[in-house]
Amino acid sequence: MRSRHSQLLCITSGTVHPSIFAQLALIAWVRRLPGIRAHVVHDVDALGKLSLERFSAILLYFHSSHISDGALAALDAYLAGGGGLVALHSASASFKETPAYFSLLGGRFLRHGPIASYTIRQTSALGSFVGGGATPEHRGEHPARSTTPRLAPDFRRMESFTLRDELYIHEYDPDNYVHFVVDTEDGPEPIAWSRLHGRGRVFYLAPGHRTETVRHPAVRNILRQGIRWAIDRDAEA
Repeated sequence: MRSRHSQLLCITSGTVHPSIFAQLALIAWVRRLPGIRAHVVHDVDALGKLSLERFSAILLYFHSSHISDGALAALDAYLAGGGGLVALHSASASFKETPAYFSLLGGRFLRHGPIASYTIRQTSALGSFVGGGATPEHRGEHPARSTTPRLAPDFRRMESFTLRDELYIHEYDPDNYVHFVVDTEDGPEPIAWSRLHGRGRVFYLAPGHRTETVRHPAVRNILRQGIRWAIDRDAEA
């Protein structure tokens, strides 16, 4: 019999980046999501120590320099076996010397500018492909591949909205489904994408430096749909 609640393992850490206040705001909101029971730990190496199969998905919201081989192997196996992963903001700037982590996540942080306002627009309800690579000439929006809501989050139609946050620039896998972008001088910069890893689902959202960002209604709507897609093990992958 299926449990009434999906178990979500939340791994947060740090005091400045992301701020402790942003972490607390995010976790307080996650705890109020219907049908989800959050379990919070503050050490990424807990991935190698816990029985991950009991969790429907894992949420990463931290900035950390090191992950043990055992923790990374456990996360890889968990996803390959059908688990879900939601990564937020500086999770993509962590473990810079660990290429296998970025292959799993689908992107690697390159840089960001100062905190500033920018407009986020949706590519389509089911996402599009935006060319990979770190150079502007490889960044072009392409038609969406034929897919179904089971293979990517379905955000329906969302209006563009403005945030004041750090704009992360990534090197990313061209096979990611890109759901939201920011238009820059170098072309559309993906800030929310999803991908399949083995039988598992991975969703990443780049904004999240400020407490006001994780409290923004549009950001919460995107995260809500990303989390629910990541925990949906009944979806065909």
